[in-house]
Amino acid sequence: MVDRERRSPEDRLLAPDEWRRLRAARLEALADAPDVLLPGRPPESTWSEQRWRLSWRAARWAVAETGDETVGLARLSWTETGAYIESVWTRRDHRQRGVASAMVRRLITEHPADRGEIFVWVAQPNDAAMRLYTSLGFRSTKVTQWLAALNRVEEQLRFNGGHPRD
Repeated sequence: MVDRERRSPEDRLLAPDEWRRLRAARLEALADAPDVLLPGRPPESTWSEQRWRLSWRAARWAVAETGDETVGLARLSWTETGAYIESVWTRRDHRQRGVASAMVRRLITEHPADRGEIFVWVAQPNDAAMRLYTSLGFRSTKVTQWLAALNRVEEQLRFNGGHPRD
């Protein structure tokens, strides 16, 4: 039997009917990385099935899975100003193995061209996230903002187009 930590996770988009899988992964991510992930308002732990399903209205969710276990999560949401990569998380025992890269690439590839440019905000300092996004073709916009909820500055990066590098 193959050890779950040695199996290569597979990434895919979630469907709204998979809201329970999304809820479990998002709550695990928030518990694991409260210093870099912002909870929703109200907190996701209080959301109903309907509220979870509504999270697909202006977004797509990607997961990475090893068998029936979710080991990564990422979201692409659309706003009036463009699309944003958000909520990127990889379970600790699967980090540095390309899981986040695969999920972000999946979201970029699935992004409709008419939905505008793709951006990501990275709370600083976060060298690992900056390496991830620059390796996929994101570049700094030189725009920063204060993120009071995390007591940190975050920097905006823009995807420069084309296909993200493998």
